[in-house]
Amino acid sequence: MFSAQPTSDIWIWTLALLGAVSVLGAVVWIVRRKMFAIGDASGGEAWTLQQLRDLRADGQITEEEFQSLRSEMVGPHAMLTGRKDGRSAGERQFERDGE
Repeated sequence: MFSAQPTSDIWIWTLALLGAVSVLGAVVWIVRRKMFAIGDASGGEAWTLQQLRDLRADGQITEEEFQSLRSEMVGPHAMLTGRKDGRSAGERQFERDGE
């Protein structure tokens, strides 16, 4: 009923299939990395919250600038944690200590 295929043909097709799946997996991985890349798309310099606090403490930025920049940095993360004001407990303590 079935014709006997040489074993070498089976190995060749198995390796070809594994190679195709590997290449497809690599392409999907690369595309997903580019699509879901985290970071600023403008290519600007990244700041840490502590650097912004230091700039505010040194008088290099105003309180309004600090709040605006902080909300840009912390805002997306606050939605994930469910905080309404976007501030962590450490930030609230820092502001109380600074007053």
